[in-house]
Amino acid sequence: MTLTAYKYLDIGISVGLMFYIKIVISDNRIILSHMTWKAFIERRANVERLMQSTVSSSLTIQDLIVELVKIVNEYNINNVMNIM
Repeated sequence: MTLTAYKYLDIGISVGLMFYIKIVISDNRIILSHMTWKAFIERRANVERLMQSTVSSSLTIQDLIVELVKIVNEYNINNVMNIM
């Protein structure tokens, strides 16, 4: 994420032939399958602990990897889709 004074969050849910969740945080966009979204919600306590951590670490949820990394004395969140 870029360093700005503000961020916006937009969550869209598609219920067409392919059910998916689209999350937009400022200029970052993530599209999650229904299964990944369900797993993300089920592990929300783990996600909250990661966000509150002061140590660089990561959390894997289905095909989504959420990383907490320290860059120039600030912690940033990286979201990586694991494509195999």
